[in-house]
Amino acid sequence: MKNLGRDWKNTLDPVRGELKTQEATRAAETLTRYFDSLTGAERSLNMAEFNAALAAIDGAMVRHRSDNARLVDVFYTGLVMLRTYEQKMKRRRVVFLPFEESHAGNFVAAIKGQFFKSHESELIPFEVRPGEYGYVRWRVSDDDILFKDSNNLNAKLAELDKNSTLYIVGHCAPGSECLSSEPTGRLDDDGPWLRDRVTASGLKKLLKHGLNSGFAGKIKIFGCNSALKEADDESFAERFAAKMDTTYFSCTIYGYNREVKKVKLRQNAMGSAKPFREQVR
Repeated sequence: MKNLGRDWKNTLDPVRGELKTQEATRAAETLTRYFDSLTGAERSLNMAEFNAALAAIDGAMVRHRSDNARLVDVFYTGLVMLRTYEQKMKRRRVVFLPFEESHAGNFVAAIKGQFFKSHESELIPFEVRPGEYGYVRWRVSDDDILFKDSNNLNAKLAELDKNSTLYIVGHCAPGSECLSSEPTGRLDDDGPWLRDRVTASGLKKLLKHGLNSGFAGKIKIFGCNSALKEADDESFAERFAAKMDTTYFSCTIYGYNREVKKVKLRQNAMGSAKPFREQVR
């Protein structure tokens, strides 16, 4: 999110000398305090503070409607900034990794914008750093990163509405029948594969106990080539959309038609691979 505190200061500075009434001073101070509190990491919408700012703006605009058009214009700009922020915050984003949390360490590191290795094997030394391919810092709180063994999975899914986007993250390939927690799988010291897989049918089962059947938001399969077919084999996104068609009629489903790690992702830009995203339903 852009620096609202700085933008508001630049808007207010030209008329600071005209803040001579109690209403104008209160509105200016309330908005400054609120916008400054939003600088840095994006946070949830604090409705008490938000409503206080709206009330202060209303008071100032009523007070100066007939005697100071410049002040009214400035506070109207502040009102637009508030409403824009409100709408942005109501567009909820949740990331779901349909694997056990213990098998999704690298995904979580990527989501939080941390340095990580894409594979622990010395044979595949692929490191990902800020600003490099495959790096994206998702703008979500820890509470909005969910796993199949999260205790609050169903409750969080039930909160999603038509303004929400559910990102389902996993490794994928053209024509794949599943998403996985590792691109190829790896062995631990005792031998078994440390790799979770989920089919389109299995993914729907993980969602159905929490996600409302009337969900009208977006679901994005954020995995490499999740929208690509392989010969006669449907893409994973298409398979998933077909399974969802029997219950979920209102949501829009997307996949990606190339390897996500080959798309230059901007820091703090969630899903900035949009030019390569395909709507499959």
